[in-house]
Amino acid sequence: MNENLLKTLANENISSDSGDRIPQMVKDLLQKSDTIIDSHCHIFDKSCVPVPYLHLRLHMANKKRGFNAESFLSGFGSNMNIPGTDIEDFIEIFKMKNMRQVLKFLFQNYYNPQSTILTPLMMDLEAGWNSKPQKSVRRQISELKKLIDEFAILPFFAVDPRKKDIYDNFIYSFSKPNSFFGIKVYPALGYLPSDPVLMPLYEICESKKIPVTTHCGGDLVGATQPTAYSGFRVVDNNLEFYSGETTGKYAENASFYNNPQLWEPVLFKHPKLKLNLAHFAGTDEWNRFHKGDEPERINTIIRLMKNYENVYADFSFNIHKNNMANILSEKLEQDKLVRERVLWGTDFHVVLPASNLKRDIDRYEKKIWWNQISRINPERFLFS
Repeated sequence: MNENLLKTLANENISSDSGDRIPQMVKDLLQKSDTIIDSHCHIFDKSCVPVPYLHLRLHMANKKRGFNAESFLSGFGSNMNIPGTDIEDFIEIFKMKNMRQVLKFLFQNYYNPQSTILTPLMMDLEAGWNSKPQKSVRRQISELKKLIDEFAILPFFAVDPRKKDIYDNFIYSFSKPNSFFGIKVYPALGYLPSDPVLMPLYEICESKKIPVTTHCGGDLVGATQPTAYSGFRVVDNNLEFYSGETTGKYAENASFYNNPQLWEPVLFKHPKLKLNLAHFAGTDEWNRFHKGDEPERINTIIRLMKNYENVYADFSFNIHKNNMANILSEKLEQDKLVRERVLWGTDFHVVLPASNLKRDIDRYEKKIWWNQISRINPERFLFS
């Protein structure tokens, strides 16, 4: 599908009123004052991602906490435990056959389905890792569409400019019945946010009020090899095309693509775009803030918030660190703008090898700003 056909089909099939894409179960929960919104979570099963992704997550746990990743890889072993984490739940999830089972597990163990709206973000690692998952993107979209009838979810379609079927799958994901609600961008997998293939999608998202969530913190997941890139930058108040190639190591390349400054040309071109810079630059940056050092990427995100009314940042994954709730409190007490733009998110189930999620959720629920970040802000981001 070319760009012209993409725009034609989007205009014909996607309403400019985001309310038309809200499922009835979500509408019903929005009528309740105690409903919360998790703005960053995942329900993909093991068939949705390449096997090396599981290796990466478990080796992370192995490196940080002495977990025996090889035992896990030899057959999804049981009787594995890392004190203070939900690693056993993570293992249980990756025994499951489909996303419905994962979603049921989430509600049975972590959230009340009668008062929780979720925004499941798809994960598409195929191009970045040069490795096909068992379940195609189209099958994943179809599976998520069916779940919209059963659960209060607002799925986000994962885009990657290197995928030849990106426009076809975008239109399919937002087709009726059971339209998706947003898109997920993951530049760390080896592309610029301003890649020319993505720019027409942002134009559609801006005009149709489709929210965009992008990975913007943490260098654990990235492209498995150096990548060529192309995109735009702002020069003399105009967009200028440029290209290049990463040459650093894995984490260095991921860090390069995660820089929130790379979103400047996108927002320059589409200033009304609803954008969530997920993870709010990551825990290392927030520790710098706490120590009084210069948190460059946090400052960049806040500058973008000041310049663009629809820029937000979720605090997902960061929540597993014991000190992060108090550090976030410091900033929210200081800065009204940030207090009105931070979104609650867990990064379930990705966070489980590092987190005791029930404890972590409870820690945030007790804060005086809980309703602001878990209901007021995400409702504005998603539906305004």
